[in-house]
Amino acid sequence: MIRSILVLFLVSTSVFADVLEPLDFGTVVVASNDRVSTLKLPTNSAMSSTNDIHIMERGHPARLVFEALPANTLISFSSSNMNYELKGSVASFSINQLLFKPTVQTNAYGEIELVIGAILQTSGDGAVYNDGEYQGSVSIELSY
Repeated sequence: MIRSILVLFLVSTSVFADVLEPLDFGTVVVASNDRVSTLKLPTNSAMSSTNDIHIMERGHPARLVFEALPANTLISFSSSNMNYELKGSVASFSINQLLFKPTVQTNAYGEIELVIGAILQTSGDGAVYNDGEYQGSVSIELSY
């Protein structure tokens, strides 16, 4: 069985986020890698998979809290690079899309919570996905 965890990095010069929960795809089995299979983990945790990925234990989206931002301000989030990988001993998963609200309004205290999901896919090249943890990282940019 495969356990996939993604670490999130925030790109900003003066803002820090507290990670309440990391993005965790749960435990999955890749029965065959002869074709591309996908695993979707949206922000509402309603996981789904296609082709040869089977969900054994559901994961959860990431939850980050930002503080010390301007109060009642619209914050924009983006991710410019979509060449992310979750690496294992032989094969790697790729992240072809991060799922999050592109804009979020801060509250009166300058705080927001951002929930991030993702779509993960296999290579489809026949490589074997061995049991173990697959880990990687992504970056999120924010502006206001």
